[in-house]
Amino acid sequence: MTVNEYGAPLDRAGYTESIMQHGGGCAICGRTWGAKLDRHEPFGGANREKSKAFGMWIVLCHDGCHEGPGSVHADGALAREWRRKAQRAAMIEYGWSREEFIRRFGKSELDADEAAALFTEQIAEAAKQGQREKEHARAGGGAPSRRVGEIIRERWPDHATTTRGFCLLPDADLPF
Repeated sequence: MTVNEYGAPLDRAGYTESIMQHGGGCAICGRTWGAKLDRHEPFGGANREKSKAFGMWIVLCHDGCHEGPGSVHADGALAREWRRKAQRAAMIEYGWSREEFIRRFGKSELDADEAAALFTEQIAEAAKQGQREKEHARAGGGAPSRRVGEIIRERWPDHATTTRGFCLLPDADLPF
């Protein structure tokens, strides 16, 4: 069985499970029957195989949303929005920074401010997850309590983390 670098299995065509869409039907119009459905990789060309292997794909109805007038192949703004969604999904799923995404795909659809906001959201979500685990342990759930820093280190192992759990980027100014 072939797997991607994160251990997710790939099918015969090189696709892993989508990280952008769960369930069937067209991702744009929702059609599930009476239409031919195609897989669409927002990052095509030289990045198509990477998109497939990292689960950055969606299902679209062939005649309405994938091909033809107003489709992702005809509407540049719609295509760009799906590339932005794919980048956000990959950065969240794999814990990539904007720079890591650029290293892998050659460009970013998110500007530096959008990527920083996404990173801040991820840290906030890690803090919420840590709080939920702590509350579960207090309620007798038996699960060991983890600190926010441990969750952040799991998601972003390449970044230095202080003992307080704040993630420090290599080029970031220290707050003290």
